[in-house]
Amino acid sequence: MKKLILLFIIITSITLLLVRCEKDSKIYWNTYNTLHGLLGNDVRAIAIDAQGNKWFGTWGGGVSKFNGTTWTNYTVEDGLVSNDVHAIAIDAQGNIWFGTGGGVPKFNGTTWTNYTFADGLAGNDVYAIAIDAQGNKWFGIGGGVSKLSD
Repeated sequence: MKKLILLFIIITSITLLLVRCEKDSKIYWNTYNTLHGLLGNDVRAIAIDAQGNKWFGTWGGGVSKFNGTTWTNYTVEDGLVSNDVHAIAIDAQGNIWFGTGGGVPKFNGTTWTNYTFADGLAGNDVYAIAIDAQGNKWFGIGGGVSKLSD
């Protein structure tokens, strides 16, 4: 009888341990929105820089940077050419490129440089950005593809 009780206790303990391990392995979500500091809830693009900052491009709001604690927001008032952000890419020098509804802003952490149709882009609605191994920037635009070589 003692062996049966001991076996029951062992099986119960193992079962409880397995249930606890299964519970601990569940996925937990954190959700961020305008209540937390994000400029807009319609996020169209995300990139993560070398320092671990998360960059979020929003439709109509601009760009939000999140360092894990603090939100920093950028809009046309800060130098962004348009608050409608479709794409984000980061080059080897750490410049952040944004595809927007008004062209391509580049942000080096301090200064904004904006490129538009007048500068040679195939159009101002930039929906995709890729950077190749040679550092060329490729922009998918409502009007074709544009390439910028440094």
